[in-house]
Order: sequence, then structure tokens, then C-alpha cells
Amino acid sequence: MRKLLIVTLMVVVCVAFAGCGGDAAVLNPDADKEGVTDDSWSKDVWDSAVQDMFDKGYAEKDPDEGVIFKCQANGELFLSEEGKAALTADDFRLEEGKVIWGSEYATQSETEAPRVDPCVRPKEGQEEELPHYVSENAVTPTKPEVFADTRGQCKYLILMTALCFNVAHDYYMGPLDRLDIVTYVFVIDAVNKEVVHIHYINYSVPGAVAHSYMGEIYEETAYHYMNSLCQ
Repeated sequence: MRKLLIVTLMVVVCVAFAGCGGDAAVLNPDADKEGVTDDSWSKDVWDSAVQDMFDKGYAEKDPDEGVIFKCQANGELFLSEEGKAALTADDFRLEEGKVIWGSEYATQSETEAPRVDPCVRPKEGQEEELPHYVSENAVTPTKPEVFADTRGQCKYLILMTALCFNVAHDYYMGPLDRLDIVTYVFVIDAVNKEVVHIHYINYSVPGAVAHSYMGEIYEETAYHYMNSLCQ
């Protein structure tokens, strides 16, 4: 009888540990396979999620080279009514799951791959253990534990996204094109590879006389929103 109780207790403990981490926390084992890199993983998630928006009819592809989405004059994406309802809710909240942050600078080419954010690493002599993907752009009270330790654990890939939404060809002497830029935050379900939320930040169009042919990117505002999502 005593042996039976011990065995039962061990089973309960093992189940409890399995539910708290380890393999049970891995949502997409393929993301951690040998040969998969941060760049290849994030590009696959981004490309698949964007194509899913087109397939669902949420957004339209822009025919101009270097531009991904058809947009309005202020850079806002032309979204179907279904797309607006599914992706732009003001009260959007993340469901339970780990996150990885990154950035997508689709300003020079529509095929640019996202980059995972530089990650915080403990200083020499510091014993604190941090999840591998804690972003350097996370600020208090965003907690380190919201970040994934592996790509396979990631539920949401959240991207500071700079998109070219209009090209004014040969606008500057040279000739040089003018690139109008809009900044968004994209929240992507990294397991199902679908966009679940987008948040419009701002747009920027360079003037006739400008220090850059490309519009401004509102990185700080975008990361402020990303922090608010994860708090």
C-alpha cells in the first residue's frame, strides 16, 4: 500500500512538472530544429502571416515593387470590414503565451526579413537566469518571464514594422525615389502563422527638401505600445 502511494505521488509530481514547463511549453517543435535560425524562422512566420491576410481578403497586395500592402494616403492599410474587425480592436489583449519581439524594416524591399530584437544577456558574474529572448527594448514593468526561452515556445512574434506604402519615382535629383513610410506594430500568432492584431502608429512623407529620401520611422512609439501589450 505504501509503495502504491509513493508511485501515485511520483506520477502526480511528474504531471505537475510537465504542465509547468519543459516539453509541454513547446508549441512548435519545428521552430527549434537543427538548421533553423532566428532569421529563417521569423521570415517564414512573417511571409506566411502576410500571405494569410491576402488569402482571407483582409488586405490587398500593392502592385508597385517594394510596396507590400495597398494603403490610404496616411499609410493606413486598406482593410476589408472583416479585416478591421479581426485585426484592429482597441481592446486587444494577448492570450496566455510567450513572446518574441523583433523588427521588420520593409522600406527598401518588400522581401526584407524581420530581425529578432537584440536580447538581454546577464553581465559577467550575474547569476540571474533570463529567458533567451528577453528584448533590450523591454522596460519596466514588462517582466522578463513574458519572453520565450526558445523559438518553439513562442506564441506571439511581435514586430515593430516599418512599411513603404508609396514610392514617388524620381522625386529627387539624381534621380532618386521618395519613399513614404508608415510605422505599425504587427502581432503574429507564431504557431498558426497568422496576424492577429495590427496597431497603426504614424506615417511620414519626406519634403521636397529633406535630409533623407525616406520617411521617419517611429520606433520609440511602437516599442512603447509593445511594452503596454505585454504588461
